[in-house]
Amino acid sequence: AVVSTQSTGSQCGVTVQILEVSDETPREIVLKCKGRQRFKTISTRQQTFTLHAKVEILADHIPPRLYDPLGKLREPFKNSPHPKWMFKAHDVYTIVEKIKEEITKYSPLVKVDVAPAQPDMFSYWLITSMPFRANQRVKMLRENSLVVRLKQQLEHVKELNEFDYCCNVCGTNIVS
Repeated sequence: AVVSTQSTGSQCGVTVQILEVSDETPREIVLKCKGRQRFKTISTRQQTFTLHAKVEILADHIPPRLYDPLGKLREPFKNSPHPKWMFKAHDVYTIVEKIKEEITKYSPLVKVDVAPAQPDMFSYWLITSMPFRANQRVKMLRENSLVVRLKQQLEHVKELNEFDYCCNVCGTNIVS
């Protein structure tokens, strides 16, 4: 699934696992997919009606947990000269919890408890589940640092309000 093309020809996207296929109408097929890994397109070639691409998978580095289940800094970080707030600001699990809190402020119907537990998978879930603009999604997908991407997502979630979670026509909650 290609997400963006710039004038330079570089493309980024997410590989997907197809979970379900349904034929809604004779002219429409609905796919339920799950995002798996980010990729960058190296080269493409058109063959009849098929586009072939050579891609590079962009792996996410998941930093170690900085805090134990009781909320205390883990051993290698305890004796650091850096202030404790700096660790919290860069801990991916803490950022994920802040995002979940922010989402539930405006839309208690959003099921953040079904979101993936792994921070990288949570990031992909967030990109596909939240009503972000296309240029915001592309910027997030291009970000190689998981910490920076989650911080961007937190800022974008903070910009949303209760109306962003609903259909503009009927008012039905559209994020799940």
